[in-house]
Amino acid sequence: MEPWSTLVVLGVGITLFAWFMPRSRPQTGGKVIKDVETTLEQYLAEIELENEKVIQSIQKWKQDFSHTNNLKEKEIQDMKQQIINLEQQVSALMNANAFSNMNVEAAVKKTDYAVADDTVIEEIVIQEEPTIHKRYSEVFHLESEGKSTDYIAKKLDMPKGEVQLILQLGERERMI
Repeated sequence: MEPWSTLVVLGVGITLFAWFMPRSRPQTGGKVIKDVETTLEQYLAEIELENEKVIQSIQKWKQDFSHTNNLKEKEIQDMKQQIINLEQQVSALMNANAFSNMNVEAAVKKTDYAVADDTVIEEIVIQEEPTIHKRYSEVFHLESEGKSTDYIAKKLDMPKGEVQLILQLGERERMI
């Protein structure tokens, strides 16, 4: 074969090859791009749904926490009021008990104090015979051993609130 015929046959072969190849490649590339875009759109839609669920869960948790917090605050206020009422009752009972059990002459001691502007203040000191520590020595003994109020209440067959009140009054008595 001569060189020009080889070139012609080679040219015809390349032309035929080029004729068939370009048609299949652009269609495949476009389809792959569309598939990737579709997959990404689905993925983004799923992420949006999950984000909405998380936001709803956080909002529900926040509402539950707020409601629980409000209930706890109301309960604390109620308990504070109960403590104040109990302290007033115990104070009234202790005053009534102290005055009925004491010897008035021995229990009242008067002391005069001079103040800078020449006024005189009278201080009356009431000496109560039975102190809270003496009256409830078992409670304070168990408390000094590190026992809990629940344990003390069960051991002495007393209500837990009464044990707590006795311990609080004992702390106040120590401060005085």
